[in-house]
Amino acid sequence: MEIFVGWLLFSAVVGVIAASWGRSGFSWFLMAMLLSPLLMVIVLLAKGKPGPERDEFKRCPSCKKVVSETAVICSACNFDFSRPVELEKVCPRCAETIKKAAKVCRFCSAELTATSNGDSTEQMSGEPLSIYSASGKIQVK
Repeated sequence: MEIFVGWLLFSAVVGVIAASWGRSGFSWFLMAMLLSPLLMVIVLLAKGKPGPERDEFKRCPSCKKVVSETAVICSACNFDFSRPVELEKVCPRCAETIKKAAKVCRFCSAELTATSNGDSTEQMSGEPLSIYSASGKIQVK
């Protein structure tokens, strides 16, 4: 009888520890009652406390390091998460929206060069711009 009471109490302790760690206390209590409280304590300690969810992390757009969701500045590259990240820019020749890292506009084939302030300027290539109309091909320099 004392063994059963000890088994029951030790199983309850396993359930309480599991519940305090964010796991299902009743399930762990039942497993401890059926299998062994000592075995379930070992398994519970081996599994440990559940870690943070995947959603609690974000990736730095500058260095791609995983940082906490609440981080304001990246610890690796000092990227400031409070400022907006611009992933697109406007082509200076055709005014279409293109990716910020683009070196050539996909709409008008203008070659773009980066300036010191991060804006892009159009670099005219040696060939003239060709415009096609119903009357024929017109070349504009």
